[in-house]
Formats: sequence, structure tokens, C-alpha cells
Amino acid sequence: MNTGWSGRGGSTLAVWPTAVAMLVGVAVGMASPRPFELARAAQPPAQGAAVPLPFPGAQPPSSVESPPADDAAAGGGPAAEDQPPVATLTFDAPAAMFLNFVRPASANAFEALTRRLVQALAASEDPERQAQAAGWTLYRVQETGTNNNTVFVWFLDPAVPNANYAVPQLLNEMFPAEVQQLYEGYNQSFGVGQLTLNLEPVVLLDE
Repeated sequence: MNTGWSGRGGSTLAVWPTAVAMLVGVAVGMASPRPFELARAAQPPAQGAAVPLPFPGAQPPSSVESPPADDAAAGGGPAAEDQPPVATLTFDAPAAMFLNFVRPASANAFEALTRRLVQALAASEDPERQAQAAGWTLYRVQETGTNNNTVFVWFLDPAVPNANYAVPQLLNEMFPAEVQQLYEGYNQSFGVGQLTLNLEPVVLLDE
């Protein structure tokens, strides 16, 4: 996917690069942007410890399905309730934005992962995933962010209604054999953290 802005016919929201830069400038000036919840929750394992899957709901690929432990698990009883929830992130506005504050040393890898993820979504047979890819644009902000972080903007226009934008789950779905490695690289690339924004258009000119 090429970085930069391109218009889309029929879009509910049009944001010029300068407008995006202004919004990012406000966010960069925040003293403590809210980190992405999953990125903040996942902690590096202790040295020598087994490495768990660091995000909820993601399961490694398996050619053999394990049978339920007992009748309660098969029927959705207490054993089934112990399963971790699926990571979910949806937007209720017609457009949305992620502000990603990335360590400078990880900037190129973060950009490459974004490109690879969106290309995989575009190649998916799922129309919803294809729609997510079509509306996903990447910006690399020229100004330096808080703590010398490199700021990347994921601009979603349109944001697909009810579609799951949780990156851990998208990585698990698109790259099941590599999910652990890809997620660890993604998680460790963050410096200050990540902000998500729902964008509601405001009419400025009467038709």
C-alpha cells in the first residue's frame, strides 16, 4: 500500500493532509496519550519463561482439534467460560484514526508490517476484510512526536461498520503461522503508545 492521501468517491469524510497534520499536532502535544490497551497489557515474559500468546482470543494454528474436557465444556458451561475473550475494536463513526507513537528504531518495521497487513486484508476472500483494506491509509508524520517517537497515522475512511480492527486478531487471522512473532514485534515497537479516534464529519458548507 502506498503511503499518502488519496480521495475516494462517495466518502462521507474528506481530510486533507494538512488537516491530518494539525490533528496529529494536537495529539503529539498531549502530555500522556492513552496507550493501546492490548499493547499496554502485554508484558515481556521473564527470562527463561515459556512465551505465552500475549493477546486475548488468539490461538495458534493446530491440525488437531482437542475434544472438550467434559460435558460442561461441550455445552458451554464453566469450562467454556474460561476461554479468553476475542480482542475486539470497532468504530461507530463513519471514519476513524489511529495515532501510533513508535520507537524510532522500529519505524521502518512498523511501516512494513502495516503494508503487509493491509495487503493481506485486500487479498482476503472476505468482503468485509477487503472493505477494511480499501479504506485504510497510512501516513508517516514529518514532525517528531512525544519522547522523540515517530508518529504514524492509520486513517480509516470509511470505517467499516461493526468490522473488527483489533490488530492482534487481524494478525492471527491473516498470519496464523507467524502470529506470535509478528505480534511481539508490533507490541514492542510502541514508545508512548497508541490513540484511537472516532471521526464525525461536520458540515461546513450548505448544499
